[in-house]
Amino acid sequence: MPDPFDARRKDSVRFMTRKTTLWLLACLLTSTGGATDASDSAPFMPLDLTQGTSPVVDDPIGARSSLGLTLWHMGHDADQIRGFHEFLRKHDVQPESLVPAGVKLPNTVSRILIEPERLPADQMNGKNWKHFMVDLVPGDYILRLSHVTRLWHAGKAAAGYADRAIDLLYFTDEIWEDVPSDATLQTLRDAGAPADLQMSAQPALDARGEEQRRLWQVRPLSWEDSLTQPRVFALSREYWRQQIDALGKRDYGTEVPDYRVPERQIVFDDDWNLVANPVQIRRRIDALNSDILTRPSPHVSYWLQAGDFQKFEAEWARYGTGMIATYGDFNGSASTDFPVDQPGEYTVWAHFRLLNAYYAPWRVTATNPAGEKLSWDHDAKEYPSEWQKIGVLKMDRAGIVHFEIEPLGFQNPGTYRIIHDFLLTTDADYVPQGDVRPP
Repeated sequence: MPDPFDARRKDSVRFMTRKTTLWLLACLLTSTGGATDASDSAPFMPLDLTQGTSPVVDDPIGARSSLGLTLWHMGHDADQIRGFHEFLRKHDVQPESLVPAGVKLPNTVSRILIEPERLPADQMNGKNWKHFMVDLVPGDYILRLSHVTRLWHAGKAAAGYADRAIDLLYFTDEIWEDVPSDATLQTLRDAGAPADLQMSAQPALDARGEEQRRLWQVRPLSWEDSLTQPRVFALSREYWRQQIDALGKRDYGTEVPDYRVPERQIVFDDDWNLVANPVQIRRRIDALNSDILTRPSPHVSYWLQAGDFQKFEAEWARYGTGMIATYGDFNGSASTDFPVDQPGEYTVWAHFRLLNAYYAPWRVTATNPAGEKLSWDHDAKEYPSEWQKIGVLKMDRAGIVHFEIEPLGFQNPGTYRIIHDFLLTTDADYVPQGDVRPP
């Protein structure tokens, strides 16, 4: 059997195509003989379309990439294009009405058949057509066959592997048609010489073909066309959104399905700024919605970072968004005036570094506009939480609350005094957690 790799070197496939979209269909074959010795099997390498020395053009989607759920992929998938036409009709939009004005379409189609190997019938036991779309400009192209992935996968059950084999490659810009008939393929074969690897034809379109070509100019558009064709893009995005939302409902729980199924394809949700598969996105949206209050809170809260205090004396100093002081004895305070513009009865909380087994003694005093004081001493060796309730401070009117922090006497074992925040809230039942601010 001749080496297909050598044949590729000698006979580059020449595509004399218009600037159009071609539908490439590969007829995959399986051998009846089962596994063969390595010396009898031809090398199989992924399909590249390379124009001269330029980069790969529209490389088929690999096993570790999105398998076709982006807007771009939907515009390059025959089933999705058909689905988009049906979607438009259900929304009372005739697809033909979206064809840009002044578009001139050729009245012939391109058909290219490539048969790198012509296997006898007794070596084949079935055909399995695979297809994808590529955008090509006129020129000479080289087909390269190689591994899509070097990792075998067989799911969770044991499975055997047969030799990889390709019978033929068929290119056409009749992207609306199904797989080619045997008669179409034979017509192409008859048009070429017996030893030719490539056979080409450009038959004229009939009335139905011209109608279909015009219809299939309307395809889902990707973001690159959002500004030049805003109406078609808006419809495309709605069509995409409908499918993503439906796939998001296929929750697979903890039993993660095969990575190739639609609900596991990675997409970008521009509404929520999330990148994940549809199921993961729906889960995250549900979690985010559960954290959102649909009704405004009747309570008022104020958050004061200790690092925002206006005055630091002696050993007190800013420490990031908080404040810090040495563990020894000293005289001096940290203070600030904090505006509260809503009257009410406020529960006051203090947030500090929780380092049990050490003392870090200090006192905070909050004074309202009426001169009423609320004081609390941080003088224990252990606390159950990094947030402690100071008490309740009444505000009969809007005004300034004066905060002042001063050190208490050193206690052994001592550590640095570190204070993070203070919280004033009219919600007496609210208990702060970490750095999460109240609604």
